[in-house]
Order: sequence, then structure tokens, then C-alpha cells
Amino acid sequence: MPVAEVAEYDAVAAEMFNATREKLPGADHDIKSIIAVAGERVSLGFDSPEPLFANYTDAWFFPEQRRVIKPGPLRDVTIQQNLLQITHQQPDECCQILVKCMAY
Repeated sequence: MPVAEVAEYDAVAAEMFNATREKLPGADHDIKSIIAVAGERVSLGFDSPEPLFANYTDAWFFPEQRRVIKPGPLRDVTIQQNLLQITHQQPDECCQILVKCMAY
């Protein structure tokens, strides 16, 4: 997307941006995210009133920071038509991080 000022209209660039915008996935959905922490596990869930996940067979979560989940052998995925849940082992400091995040 352009971020600078343009002195004159560029019809070719404008058409390319319009075509690209049409290909972007829509964000018109009613998906609710759920975070549940229990013992050594943290679950990331996504719930929808529509059967959005009916055709999915697997799911992955790639956090920007490794302090939220531990990549490793504990990884459970539950998929139903309107619910997708990924459970990982949590690092020791995960609870403190979640408390700070929820405070904002």
C-alpha cells in the first residue's frame, strides 16, 4: 500500500491497488478468540456461530514471541464445525504475561 504523497494521479498504480484489494481475504466475520490457561497448558480457541472450520483438518499457531507457548511435544488440536482450539505447553512466565496483556 502506498504510504508517501504522490504529485500526480497514476492510473496504472491505482488499478493495480484496486485489483490487489479485491484479492485480500475479507475480515467480515464473527469469530471470537478465547485464551484458556490451566496448569501447564495454554489453549487458543476460535469460536464462530457459522461452521467456518468444517473443512479444516489441522491448525497451527505461530506466536511473535516464544514466551507465550513452548514449541514441543505437547500440541493438541481440536476442530469442530464452529470451534478451532490449539493447546500447547506454556512456559512458566506465561501467566504473568497474560495478566499484563489483559490489564490493557
